[in-house]
Amino acid sequence: MKRFADLSEQEVLALAISNEDEDNRIYRSFADALRGSYPDTAQMYDKMAEEEIHHRDMLLALHRKRFGEFLPLIRRQDVKGFVARRPIWLNRPLAIDAVRKFVGAVDESMTAHGEDHPSRRNTIVDAALDMADKLVKTQYEFIRSVVSSGSEALKKQDDAKPSAD
Repeated sequence: MKRFADLSEQEVLALAISNEDEDNRIYRSFADALRGSYPDTAQMYDKMAEEEIHHRDMLLALHRKRFGEFLPLIRRQDVKGFVARRPIWLNRPLAIDAVRKFVGAVDESMTAHGEDHPSRRNTIVDAALDMADKLVKTQYEFIRSVVSSGSEALKKQDDAKPSAD
């Protein structure tokens, strides 16, 4: 296992490509899970997945230009201290449990305050889901800007190198 600081330029680029592909799959998984109940949110995740594929393709083109066709296999778990992710297939049941707990807490709270209004309950649950969507969008935009900045920096570095002609 290598530290991130010890990775070669090619390995960093390969790791970025691997992460873009993984993020695409995660977003597709979220979209698939939400499509039946929340089609608009699923569509947002589909769009995010498409952007990850675009990022991956840009990074792959850069890799081919700089290093050729061979892409080393390197994943986040191969890098010491790199952000670890719990496998998405393990998160899905936890997310469902979290939603159930939240809805249960809302139901309990509404009953405790003498309110038996399904429309108010739905409004609270929908607002919480909207807030979660906004949080995901904000996190996505931040990560996208970091990847874009990194890509631009690599392009500038590549363009600054003298031509071998």
